[in-house]
Amino acid sequence: MTILCELAEKHLTDKGPSFHGYTKFYHEVITKYMDPTSIQKVGEIGIGTFACMCHVSETYTPGASLRMWEEFFPNASIYGFDIEESTLFKKDRITCKKMDQSSKDSIHEALKSCGSDFDIIIDDGSHVLEHQLLTKTNASKYVKMGGLLIIEDIQERYLAYWFEDPPEGFERVAISEDDLLNNFVIYRRVR
Repeated sequence: MTILCELAEKHLTDKGPSFHGYTKFYHEVITKYMDPTSIQKVGEIGIGTFACMCHVSETYTPGASLRMWEEFFPNASIYGFDIEESTLFKKDRITCKKMDQSSKDSIHEALKSCGSDFDIIIDDGSHVLEHQLLTKTNASKYVKMGGLLIIEDIQERYLAYWFEDPPEGFERVAISEDDLLNNFVIYRRVR
């Protein structure tokens, strides 16, 4: 089990081995291309309401994965984005902002307010294909050279979209296709 897997379990996020199992792959890709101590800015779309995440734990608190990222990236500012205002908070290196993932303008406005130099952006938002494609096209503009864009929870019937062209200036470095819902794609900015 990787340190990121252990942190996922500690912070009660569904990214870890007890649920989706993403953290094993994320750890492998992130540490292949980056030193976690050098990461300065991480953004995650989708903070997680209790109603959506109570399957993880009866004590789930919104922002579990943000706390996982904060511990894994000890020098990074962590930004969370969600349409549900009840999930927004600010604590230590975590800052949350409102974003409507179904709106190109809202995606740009929220990310631009944090600067255009994210090391990593993760989409764990609505899981709706149209919103994921908006994120792919628009959030990618805010990822710096060498940075990663991760789209989570891709439904199997839509995997073909993710085998097509990556965002401009990116290469696809990982894609899973193991499960009906537990699929993800990782892009890396190369130009």
